[in-house]
Amino acid sequence: MDIKMIVCDLDGTLLRSNKTVSPYSLNVLENCRKHGILLAFATARSQNGVALYINMMQPDILVLNGGALVKIGDKTIYQAAIDAATANNMLAMMLGHPEVGYVTAETEAGYFANYSTDKYTEYSCFRPIFTDFAQGIPCDAYKITPEITATAAEYIAVQFPEVAFVHFSGGQWRNFTHKDATKLKGIAAAAKHMGIDMSQIVAFGDDHNDVDMLANCGIGVAMANAIPQAKAAAEYTCGDNDNDGVARWLEENIWPQK
Repeated sequence: MDIKMIVCDLDGTLLRSNKTVSPYSLNVLENCRKHGILLAFATARSQNGVALYINMMQPDILVLNGGALVKIGDKTIYQAAIDAATANNMLAMMLGHPEVGYVTAETEAGYFANYSTDKYTEYSCFRPIFTDFAQGIPCDAYKITPEITATAAEYIAVQFPEVAFVHFSGGQWRNFTHKDATKLKGIAAAAKHMGIDMSQIVAFGDDHNDVDMLANCGIGVAMANAIPQAKAAAEYTCGDNDNDGVARWLEENIWPQK
């Protein structure tokens, strides 16, 4: 396998259920990088939301906010944000809908939320800007993430054709992003920038927002704990995220090329 880039989703994929990464997985990824293979994170989280893992693993490429922002070092190479006017119209519609709960918005100006992070300590590694969104947000949004029913999400999405949404398995949270903000488009932008063909990329994922990249990167590998749609899109399935599935697949399949 002529692999030049490893792309990993984080939650449910590279991260164990307790949000840690094993020393074994860290070692395998570091060995891959020593052999000249680039490491990319492709996540729905923001840069602040993955700061711990950036410091831990020093990835070469960041595909953030579900593909709305792509960074290589300090350089932004791709952006696809919801313009501020559209974002504020969406927020007003969401907050007036009876099937919408808590709401967050990720922007260049910061992470806005209408709830305390005490409720969701898993992502409280940075301090949000608390707001009721009555005054809207001051700039474009990389993503808007409400607790929302499928019916309400579909209704709102129809009103804003430039926006797409994807839900996460196991909950009511859904990501609304610009329609051009996908992990696959972000990966393609990074590959072009680095002079790597898409056929030379192996991608690992488990959830709805991973399906396109699993289907269209050179090699797609779904986790054993992945949703059925992700497994159907992938060429391979590896072990689950709590048993170093990514690292074990890499060690078994990538080392023979060296």
